Amino acid sequence: MQTLKFIKVVYEKNGIRIQLIPIGERNAENMPLLRVYAYRKKNNGWEFIENSSYCTSLTIFHKKSEIQSFIEAVYKKIEKNVLINILI
Repeated sequence: MQTLKFIKVVYEKNGIRIQLIPIGERNAENMPLLRVYAYRKKNNGWEFIENSSYCTSLTIFHKKSEIQSFIEAVYKKIEKNVLINILI
């Protein structure tokens, strides 16, 4: 039996926060999946970015390097969308 570990990954850069959190969804092998949440800095807090939450195929058992690469890629995509929305 695998021992479950709690993982919460937070990546912040240039006023954008990306979080990966296990929230109970599981894959076909019954492994806990990570869900993405994105926020932008607003005044003295964080505002959730609409339509930025989705379940990933990453489990809590993925290597740290794989999770880091994924969260950085998500950040780049979110950053681009946030900048486009600011300019419009």
